[in-house]
Amino acid sequence: MFGEKPQDSVDLARIVSKTSAERLISYISEAESTTGCKVLTGGSKLCNAEEKYVAPTIIIEPPSDLKLWKEELFGPILPIKSVMSQEDAISFINDMVRRHD
Repeated sequence: MFGEKPQDSVDLARIVSKTSAERLISYISEAESTTGCKVLTGGSKLCNAEEKYVAPTIIIEPPSDLKLWKEELFGPILPIKSVMSQEDAISFINDMVRRHD
């Protein structure tokens, strides 16, 4: 949709600061180096902190101990967790909330 080099697109926004971009890229890198995670699209290699560009990234099955579950993302990262039922989804979210209280 955004061509060969989406980072050059004027339609994709940038992150507010280099520090925030570096933080988000570190979350993506952590997931990339974690067994069982799969980056479906995007990834750290497509990001550029200097230009405050973080590629839209979808991460499949990241473990709940990763930073991307523990922090507010405010960026184009979507972690996806499979659950067996609506009750499992509610339980997962409630467990995450309890860990951060």
